Amino acid sequence: MTLFHFTPSGVAKPTLEDLDTWLARVSRAPLKPQQRLVLLRYYLLPRLHHRFILGRWTRQLLKTADLKVRAAVKSWLKLPHDAPNAFLHADVKDGGLGIPALLLQIPALQRKRLLCLEHSSSPIVREAFKSDLVTETIRKDSKACHVRGRQLFTAQALKRHWASELYSSNDGKALADAAKVPFAHSWISAGTRLLNGSQYIESVKVRINALPCRTRSRRGMEGERLCRAGCRANETLAHILQQCHRTHFARTKRHDNVVRYITRRMNEIGWTTYAQEPVISVPEGSLKPDIIMMKDSRTVLLNAQVVGTGTPPPPGQ
Repeated sequence: MTLFHFTPSGVAKPTLEDLDTWLARVSRAPLKPQQRLVLLRYYLLPRLHHRFILGRWTRQLLKTADLKVRAAVKSWLKLPHDAPNAFLHADVKDGGLGIPALLLQIPALQRKRLLCLEHSSSPIVREAFKSDLVTETIRKDSKACHVRGRQLFTAQALKRHWASELYSSNDGKALADAAKVPFAHSWISAGTRLLNGSQYIESVKVRINALPCRTRSRRGMEGERLCRAGCRANETLAHILQQCHRTHFARTKRHDNVVRYITRRMNEIGWTTYAQEPVISVPEGSLKPDIIMMKDSRTVLLNAQVVGTGTPPPPGQ
């Protein structure tokens, strides 16, 4: 079955007027930005699937739809216009926002649906699969799913594509290890009540290097880039979070909060913990672990570290 709408002038051309209406309604609604993303991801965009998968679409139409969606998301999250599109479309577990890109998703879904006709239990449907219309549509879908030599026919292929695009961008390369800890990103998609709207927006900006520091704001332009706190280093997000003397006490508080959280969680699962930072002498020198954990005959020394972007923790930490 293919979905066509007819008017007195013939087959109606697909439009995106209702998408504009839906996005405007979500923008006006008294919702947190994370709640708007939930509506967009799970309710609004799936409403377009039936229309495009069973009907007609053009590459320009899907591209326009993606542009409208990205503009709305960047407005809700107050992201700069040059925030990488891959951040919006990459899977949440890969460090992105998990917003589907219709330009690639619709052809892949339509192609998958039509290929299923070949294995139908009905001989009539199997014969219909051989028709010129179906053959041409599959060819069109397959061509649309090719991006720089990659065949993006499956959901997993799309996820890998957007993750690769995100990690190859200047702002997204620090998220390259995000998939190693997928559960650490659940706050992005859960519409959580742990963060209010402004906190969620600022957290997303930190995630994608979108805070207006000097280096970020003067990208592609001339101007002063040294840290405003007097440091002899460029004012980057990594410098502010990890090195600047003005944020030293905030970094110490962040470290102590991590230690307290780990201590509480380990106590809850039956470990005995000591977090007084004792000095332990060993042949190689002195150790000053943040936490000593004991359970039965096991003893674990643990150091808590918040490493800089793209920097792996030292061995043994």
